[in-house]
Amino acid sequence: MTEPARGMRAALLRRFDGPLELGQLPRPTAADGEALVRVRAVGLCGTDLKILAGVMRPDLALPAVLGHEIAGEVVESTDPSLRAGTRVACYPYLTCGLCRPCGRGQQNICSRARLFGLDEPGGLAEYLAAPVANLLPLSGGTEFAAAAVSMDAVAVTWHALVGRGQLTRDERVVVVGAGGLGLNAVQIALGRGAEVAVVEPDAGRRAVAERLGVKCAVAPDEQAELAGWADLSFEVSGTRAGFDAAVSTLGEGGRLICCGYYPGTEFGLDSRELVGREVSVLGSRGSTRSDAAAALAAVERGEIRPVIDSVWELARAAEAVARLRSGRALGRVVIAV
Repeated sequence: MTEPARGMRAALLRRFDGPLELGQLPRPTAADGEALVRVRAVGLCGTDLKILAGVMRPDLALPAVLGHEIAGEVVESTDPSLRAGTRVACYPYLTCGLCRPCGRGQQNICSRARLFGLDEPGGLAEYLAAPVANLLPLSGGTEFAAAAVSMDAVAVTWHALVGRGQLTRDERVVVVGAGGLGLNAVQIALGRGAEVAVVEPDAGRRAVAERLGVKCAVAPDEQAELAGWADLSFEVSGTRAGFDAAVSTLGEGGRLICCGYYPGTEFGLDSRELVGREVSVLGSRGSTRSDAAAALAAVERGEIRPVIDSVWELARAAEAVARLRSGRALGRVVIAV
């Protein structure tokens, strides 16, 4: 007699632009080289909103389980190096390890990369099967919510500023967009000895940035005071207005790191600006596994405190998405599973 499949609760996307609905799915099993993780916390971000709207993957098979910022506890493992009971954060990319980018340690741009919550079932379910290589053990005192957010909102900004931007002490940094990514970027830049300013339309987010210790936090209509000030400008809004604002803050030889995006949105820079001022424009996608480990270590040392707006139960996932979509969230929205 066949043993019946054990089920689990999950927040399901059944139709694009529809709400996440609580449902039941079979519990996954861990294959060779994998562990079964009891998910405890999942962060939500702008990528999830793009998936929900159908613009990231219009052919995405539904129903789908979203969520790529994941932390939890190992319940089963096929690898003796990772014991049951280990608290872990999950690096969100599944990579091939064979392509040229992987060979250079750039797993974030692996030509065959798959992302939890998009290409594979994500964390908005009680259990997740993940490769052991993707699981980063946590220290005893690290909260699951902070660990989950570290895997994207912190790791992505770490990769952008430290990896792509090569940020050094005493440089001037402007962060354009002080949301879930931007507020962590502020902390990373301050922690590395930079002077930091913020351009952000929301007064509440500007206030949070000021409490973190920025030089100034200004609304877009006040950004002229930062013209030519920055050595490095970090753009996370993904809008053309944000890109133009970031460019306007750059001094001679400045670097612009573009992390925000939206499919179909074009960025552009006058060739005289680009060449005459020797400006560098760099795209930054996701993070490498080493970035994720470094970001998590910084969080565990207390050097970065991920800014979390609110924590919601899995059954209220639709409300959590609405909070994120409202644009009023001061930091990351997290779901406790």
